[in-house]
Amino acid sequence: MANGYNPAFLGPDLTIPLPAVQHPDLRRQVIMDATGTEPLVSNHTNFSVIQNHETRLPVIVAHNIDQDAFLGGKRKDKWLLDEGFEEADQLPEVYYDDDLQHLGESHDNYYDIGHMVPFANARYGPDDVSALAAGQATFVLSNAAPQHENLNRAEWRYLEQQVVRRLKIAEGNKLCVFTGPIFGPLDRSINISSRTDPARAPSGFFKVICFRLADPPDDNPLGVLTFAIFQERRVIQDDDNNRVVKTDQRFQITIMELEKLTGLKFDPAIGDRNPLIYTETTRDTWNVTVRELPENRVIGNANDIIRRITDIRDGELRLSERPVSIVAAMIWPEAPERDNEWVSLFNRTSSPISIQGWTLTDHKGRTSQLTGQIDPGTAICLDRARLGSVRLTNSGGNLVLRDRVGRVVDYASWNQTALRRVGRGTAYQFEVGQ
Repeated sequence: MANGYNPAFLGPDLTIPLPAVQHPDLRRQVIMDATGTEPLVSNHTNFSVIQNHETRLPVIVAHNIDQDAFLGGKRKDKWLLDEGFEEADQLPEVYYDDDLQHLGESHDNYYDIGHMVPFANARYGPDDVSALAAGQATFVLSNAAPQHENLNRAEWRYLEQQVVRRLKIAEGNKLCVFTGPIFGPLDRSINISSRTDPARAPSGFFKVICFRLADPPDDNPLGVLTFAIFQERRVIQDDDNNRVVKTDQRFQITIMELEKLTGLKFDPAIGDRNPLIYTETTRDTWNVTVRELPENRVIGNANDIIRRITDIRDGELRLSERPVSIVAAMIWPEAPERDNEWVSLFNRTSSPISIQGWTLTDHKGRTSQLTGQIDPGTAICLDRARLGSVRLTNSGGNLVLRDRVGRVVDYASWNQTALRRVGRGTAYQFEVGQ
């Protein structure tokens, strides 16, 4: 029998239990064990799954990672049923085929079968054989959900490979990771001609990473990072119900915010150690300057992550209030490509805006220092000379625009698949704030 998720993976003094299924509606949808009182847990090599029988998708997947034991091995994309659940409670692989139907017409299916625990992050062990077997064990249908290809191949992959796999602030390099879908009113339906029952594509996905924090700010060694990524236009609402986010963005959020989005209840110790501020009391206790509560943060690259509650944070303007937008970019120009790249910034206001001291940063953290001003209702073009070290990569990336005090003014992202659809020599247009 597979060992499954180990709550004591970080050490006997730092137990990280599975979250509880708290919301009554979610409890009615979860597959329960023989007692009917607790969720049924299906165990696999180093990970465990709790399943939703209505969506036929996971509620949460819990995973242990030993970063010091990653080994090689080529994967085989052969998806199997999870023997821990009934076949009827798992979304069949056919929903990811190119057989999408809308109003009786066939369309391309842009949803990938997206791993919750990815093959590469599970591929570890004492030797190549066991590591490859652990990675291959992730190919069970309970460990997957419909992810739009734009998300799966860009934002989600970045989070898995650049944040989770390279988390260097964990003492001992061991991680406990929780991941799963976020459902809401903006979920999409996937209809295929061979089935009469539509599948449900989630609004987004989450990851919670728990670890033993190297050099903690106090006597508690627990470190926690929480992320949410949305694959459709989605509103993360603050108390005034007026916070808007852009499509396909990585956000660092609080555990309490995640609990509201998912209906799960994490151990209070995990919520307390999340470094983002949720309440006035916590803000006052740590004397951290936060513009809005609950705090959430756009993640352009790994350098933007708040890792400790004492980290300095620079804030972010609400999308609807942003005076300047990144509206377009020539990412895949005609040759010579590097020389012909450009980015367009648009002044949305009725007054001139100085961008002296502002910065534009790419997904690798390369930064251009901006100068000059943008007249009202007009755009300026940052050509190759003004972009400096910033690169617009054809394989996908993002840009973060910050003002002179470091606040995020705007954010834009793209991926290779969408870029190919636009075509070479045509500017890529980004979503503008509402």
